[in-house]
Amino acid sequence: MRTKKSTILSSKKKSNLAPSTGQKEYLVFIDWDGTLCYDRFWKDLRDDTSPYREIGKKIDEFLFVKNKRLVRGWMKGKYSSEEINTLLSKELDIPYKFLWESFVRGARNMRMNPEAGREIKELRKYAHVCLITGNMDSFSRFTVKSQRLSDYFDIIINSYERRRLKTEYRGREFKHIANSLGIDLKDTFLIEDSLKSCQTFKELGGTSFQVHDEMDTVNSLQKIKAGLPQKFKYNLHQK
Repeated sequence: MRTKKSTILSSKKKSNLAPSTGQKEYLVFIDWDGTLCYDRFWKDLRDDTSPYREIGKKIDEFLFVKNKRLVRGWMKGKYSSEEINTLLSKELDIPYKFLWESFVRGARNMRMNPEAGREIKELRKYAHVCLITGNMDSFSRFTVKSQRLSDYFDIIINSYERRRLKTEYRGREFKHIANSLGIDLKDTFLIEDSLKSCQTFKELGGTSFQVHDEMDTVNSLQKIKAGLPQKFKYNLHQK
């Protein structure tokens, strides 16, 4: 059986989601950074073992310490990856080509924990699985394709394209996806490292699992799968 490709929702298009003919009655949201993946932008410059670590430190200080507003704006679609790399090149006096090539290389090689990937594919037999990430344009342009994430998720939501973060407007993004699939929020789950996201999700009526490392994520996936009604899983196997 061929795996159904995922839908990447864009703010420019209406949702084409509809209740599944497979009668999946549950929806699992999963975060990316700090939940499924621990790789970083400009990885070969920012790793502690990198010969270019001093450049990595300058990137960290300028972008992720002194200019967090730029990162937030980037995640909400205000800036492109090219614009951010151009700014870094000028501010840090580093050749743009050098920065850009490192950035793209890192984005393409952001990898999901393999064990979590196997659990997601198994869980997808019983529930809709949605990757929901506060991320940049590079995630949709480079990471999704290179890591074949559409083979793992029914839906992929990137804040860059939606122009809002998942916790904004009291978690409107979660409600939008659940409603599009005809699923009650009490039948939804979130696996996420952010306490704020977990609290927002709980307030909506969903069940959240805050994770702190890769094994937490795997264990949470297993707990959700084990907790789904046995009758529902049995019926799916009979189809």
